[in-house]
Amino acid sequence: MSFFKSIIINIIAFSTLAACQTLSPLEISMRTQSEIDRIDIGDANTRFEQIFLRALSDNLNQTTRLRDYDLTISLSQSNSSTLAVKGKSSNLAKTEMSLRYTLQDKMTSEVITQGSISATATSGTVSAYYAQDKSKQFAAERLTIQLADRLALRLRRHFLDS
Repeated sequence: MSFFKSIIINIIAFSTLAACQTLSPLEISMRTQSEIDRIDIGDANTRFEQIFLRALSDNLNQTTRLRDYDLTISLSQSNSSTLAVKGKSSNLAKTEMSLRYTLQDKMTSEVITQGSISATATSGTVSAYYAQDKSKQFAAERLTIQLADRLALRLRRHFLDS
């Protein structure tokens, strides 16, 4: 009886594994690159937008100049101090960056995809005020790059699914 059980278990396991499909990052890139190449990522108005668009451009690796889609972004940042435990305060700062994006067809003005992404970081464990300011700035820059990476993944996933 145990022989038949093991055969049935093996058949179920093989069927389950055969049903799974995985795509390598190269396959995803190859399947979506023609659509990604058609996105016009626009121009930067602020330092953070400049960092964001540079990171996004590097991540998307666009190769053609044909641009049929407009990408509109809006970055916002908020800072707040954090952590007071048992009457002792801390000089930690919480930085949150939020991104709202819309991808729109230039010809039809149809919205292809839109959404928002946010990320949070804690910074400022040093006591000098200048160093705390620099720590906040570096945290915001890292979060901006992280949001660009996440948006690139969302755009690839959107074109992979459609």
